[in-house]
Order: sequence, then structure tokens, then C-alpha cells
Amino acid sequence: PFPMANGKWHFFRLRVDAERVQGWIDDQQVFDCPRRGYDFGFWPGWAGAGPLGFFTCSGAKAKVRNIRIQALAP
Repeated sequence: PFPMANGKWHFFRLRVDAERVQGWIDDQQVFDCPRRGYDFGFWPGWAGAGPLGFFTCSGAKAKVRNIRIQALAP
């Protein structure tokens, strides 16, 4: 797990292309997964949440700011 400090803003980056799904927290890459053979879907009961979301565990609270979506160059 990635340590999350209370009171600190973190930078999340998600990159999705035809081959891979990659994610970073601050400047540390936390996952790099191939898309081939993986069926993207929603957790049961979360279908109305949309294609992108953040959630917390154990009753923690979080805020989100400065969301930007950028298309990848072909």
C-alpha cells in the first residue's frame, strides 16, 4: 500500500491507452497493467459511479481538486 499522510495533497496520474493502464501517486508508479485479457467493469452496486472515481477505506475522508483530462497524442 502507498502511505497517505493526513493533511497532505497528493498528485494522482492515470494513463490509459490501447495496451496498458498505468497509475502514479505523486511521482511513484503504483501499477502498470496490460489491458489485454482484462474485462473492465464496475464493482457490484457501483455501476452508477461512472468510469473514474476515488474512494477511501476505513471511514477516512478525502477531497479532490484540480481534475484535468487530457487526450493522448496518436
